[in-house]
Amino acid sequence: REYFIVTYETDRDSLLSIVPEPLVPNPLNRVLYEWIAMPDSSGFGNYQESGVVIPCTFNGEEVNFVASMFLDCEPPIGCGREIWGFPK
Repeated sequence: REYFIVTYETDRDSLLSIVPEPLVPNPLNRVLYEWIAMPDSSGFGNYQESGVVIPCTFNGEEVNFVASMFLDCEPPIGCGREIWGFPK
């Protein structure tokens, strides 16, 4: 996989309006924009992903909230949404 990730700081109120409770956005107000070139390692062929991930905590444990994810290939979109629970 090839990754290109941009990390940026945003407004705290914006994060709080997007992240669902009981998740708590990271204290540094950071957001990750990711672009991933997926090789044919999962049986779906080569495809591209792009999305927004917000580092959070849940009951004191570090987690990632996937706010959005866009793909250019239909089968992993369906599996992501229906099987793995990602908003693809």
